[in-house]
Formats: sequence, C-alpha cells, structure tokens
Amino acid sequence: MNRRLAFILNPRSGRQAGRPSKSEILKGLLSGSRETFHILETEYAGHATKLAAAAAADGIDIIVAYGGDGTVNEVACGIVGTTSSLGILPAGSGNGMARGLGIPTNFRKALALIRHGRSRIIDAGSVNGSFFFNIFGMGFDAYLAGLFHQKAGDVRGQLPYFTLGIRAYISYQPVPVSVVIDGESIEISPLTLAVANGPQYGSGARIAPEADFSDGMLDLISIDMLPVTHALLAFPRLFTGSIAKVAERRRWKVKELKLGVPAGTLVHFDGEVRPGAEEMQIAVHPKALRVIAP
Repeated sequence: MNRRLAFILNPRSGRQAGRPSKSEILKGLLSGSRETFHILETEYAGHATKLAAAAAADGIDIIVAYGGDGTVNEVACGIVGTTSSLGILPAGSGNGMARGLGIPTNFRKALALIRHGRSRIIDAGSVNGSFFFNIFGMGFDAYLAGLFHQKAGDVRGQLPYFTLGIRAYISYQPVPVSVVIDGESIEISPLTLAVANGPQYGSGARIAPEADFSDGMLDLISIDMLPVTHALLAFPRLFTGSIAKVAERRRWKVKELKLGVPAGTLVHFDGEVRPGAEEMQIAVHPKALRVIAP
C-alpha cells in the first residue's frame, strides 16, 4: 500500500550555515521511496497544529513532527482524535515523548520506524481543553524547563542538566497548590507537581517511571521540598528510574483532577512553558492518538 506522509518542521530550528537544511536531508533520504510525501514548513508558533489538522483532513496517513517536544505537541494537537498517525523524528534537546515511547533518537532509525513501523494508540491529557501528550507540570518542573530552554545549546546530557537543576534549586521558592481528586481537597506547596501520561521529561529524567501511555489513567506526582543535601542525593534518581524511593514523593492514579494556583504561576505542556490559569481542570482522554512507535 502506498502510504501518504507529511513531514512538519521548523526550517529555522537548528539550522547551521553551510549544512543541508532539514528539508534537503529529508528529500535526499526519501528520494526513490514508494511513499508519497510532503514537506511542510512552519512560519510561526502554532502553525504546526494548523498544518497537521489540514493534513489529517486531507487523509494523510502519517503526519510526522520533525523537531523537539514542542513541535511534537503542536502536531499531535492537530491530529488528536483523527485516523492519521503521528510520526516523530526527534530533533530536540530532551525528546521526552519519543524516548518514553521507545522511538529511536537516531535520525535514520527513527525514519525507518516511521516508514515501516505500525501505529499504536495512546491516551492524551487536557488542561482546560488544551492537550498534552507526555507531561504537564508546574513548580520547579516548569521553572527548570524554562531555564533549560534558555540554555538548551549548552545543556546536553545528564551531567549539565544535573548541574543546572541544582543551581536552580537553590533559588526556587514553591507556590501553594490546591488539588482536588474525587471531591477531596489537598493543600500542598510542592517542589514540583507533574501530571504524567508518559514516564519522562526527556534526556532520561523519569519523573513517573510507572506511567503508561495507554492505561487510560494519568499519574499525578508530587514531590515536597527537600533539604539541599537530600536533593543532591535524590536528583540522580530521576535518571536511574528509582525516583519512587524518595520519601517526599507522592503518587496518585487519576482520570481527572482540579488544580488551583496563584495568578501568574508558570506551567508547562510537554516542556513548553506558559502562564497557567488560576483554576485548571485536568482530564485523561483514553485512546485519543495514533502514533508510530514500537
């Protein structure tokens, strides 16, 4: 069967003078292929969602996000609930959703998976109607994500990420959060609060190693403030998959919840930071998205 593919990318992201562009690389690798493919370039923030929605409406079989977690989120938002499948060509600094799904971070291997792999169906989460597919978070989570994006060119790999995290920790002040689950209200001021559909932020940092993209539930993770010396011991557990052993960590399996936070509190959707609403209704959407993944 001749499948139709659309690749959505930001032509300016990661572009280096004197080197082939993303479009040129794709055209070279796909020349002579049996698939019909289109390369669509974004022009502004949010454009990937519109391009993906149009491609899905046109019946494109696989719509590929070629970029980092922000691009993946935008493309997925455009095709959630449709029969089109999401493909991911990881090209970001963290690649949290790709890693969580077991998609290779090697470009050629990821492309081969898109061309020859099968789709699976995963859940999605929403916050006041806006979708996330990997992790929604706030607190130190969002604060660190903002710093990470500012310094993404200098922060690659576990050790620099760990160093940045410790420096940020010293200056971070937690905010009060009201959490309502099944009618029960909990008042906390966590170091970080994450609502996880998938297991990791990216770069191997697994905040919710128990999370399952396809179980019809979300994992709510709260970690209380720790003394700096304790944090130094606990932080590496994000990368070893043993964060559940930290005593200050609490976890709930939920289908929906409500959060209340002070005005101006920063949150992130799949790593993309933005101001949050003072009241946020969060829900899981089972079997909402088709994705090419192992």
